[in-house]
Amino acid sequence: MREEPAPGLVPLVQAVHERLRGVPLRPEPHVAFYPYTATKSTVRLRDGRVRLRLSDHLRDAPDAALRGVAGVLLSRLLGLPESRLDAGDVRAYRELVRSERMSARRRERAQAAGRKHVDPVGAHRSLLESYLRVSMDLGLVLPEAPTLSWSRTASRRRFGHHDPDHQVIVLSRVLDDPEVPEFVLDFVVYHELLHIVHPPVPGSGGRRVVHHEAFREAEDRFPRKEEAEAWLRRLAAPVTRRSPRGPRAPGRGARRP
Repeated sequence: MREEPAPGLVPLVQAVHERLRGVPLRPEPHVAFYPYTATKSTVRLRDGRVRLRLSDHLRDAPDAALRGVAGVLLSRLLGLPESRLDAGDVRAYRELVRSERMSARRRERAQAAGRKHVDPVGAHRSLLESYLRVSMDLGLVLPEAPTLSWSRTASRRRFGHHDPDHQVIVLSRVLDDPEVPEFVLDFVVYHELLHIVHPPVPGSGGRRVVHHEAFREAEDRFPRKEEAEAWLRRLAAPVTRRSPRGPRAPGRGARRP
């Protein structure tokens, strides 16, 4: 994938920077559109020059939304509060990103990138059996059954992932282990299914809240939640801290499913 320089947006970015800092950027920023699958945009400082890569989904966005995304990126880079930005610009950007038009573009881009690897039956555990246990025992009502697959690698940093564009749930192969209790796998499957039942909601400042109150309340209904989370913390600990018989002390900073 290649970026497409957008020098015509430099004055717009400069105007946003002047609102934040009172002076234009020196040297001038590099601005380009990039074919990200999602509508994310990025900013970084490289060789003393600010470089903004805007999602090419925003190519036909109105100026207000473009000022909004530029402002959000620059405020993060500079460590400044978004309250210094034009609230209308930020709102225009976030409303556009959340719009059905942008959702459709993301789905089309993701589908064009090709189907995901699908392998629901592992060496020791079947994700289909876990899905049936969880959905029946906990009474989950789903609009449609997702595709489930084990990951290609045994990640200890991310145990599960829900891809809403392909409606796929991927579980880390580290859970396909007879020494890992069945209820631990079921908890991760349940957690990912909840992303379908309780999708993200808008939060303060226009940010998406993924694990909101309704999500957490539903997650708390899993019978052995605390025990399962303890197991996941141990599995996430560095390999050097684990004995040949299995996980030892819980690690710090383990990512949730």
